[in-house]
Amino acid sequence: RAAAIAVTAALGHPLLVRARAAGEANVRREAPLVMSQPDGSVLEGVIDLAFREAGAWVVVDFKTDQEIAADKSAYAAQVALYVAAIKKATGDDARGVLLAV
Repeated sequence: RAAAIAVTAALGHPLLVRARAAGEANVRREAPLVMSQPDGSVLEGVIDLAFREAGAWVVVDFKTDQEIAADKSAYAAQVALYVAAIKKATGDDARGVLLAV
């Protein structure tokens, strides 16, 4: 019951309502990414959710930690890298959002 309540609340979040409104062609879920860095290293990751609205991508990184404040700067850096990868791959503007669920 608790899981059903949590999922229902998450799906009702305004950000996820916007993602649904973007339409299936403009939504990516669990999208793998690989991007070379200026220092020659390679970034690999999986974007939880990205959706395109008004000509730009919104990159959503879900966090399930009970309290994300302690690691917020690391999480913000992670989503910033994902945003950079989306911009580089698509040429479109993008912004990132951390969403605690």
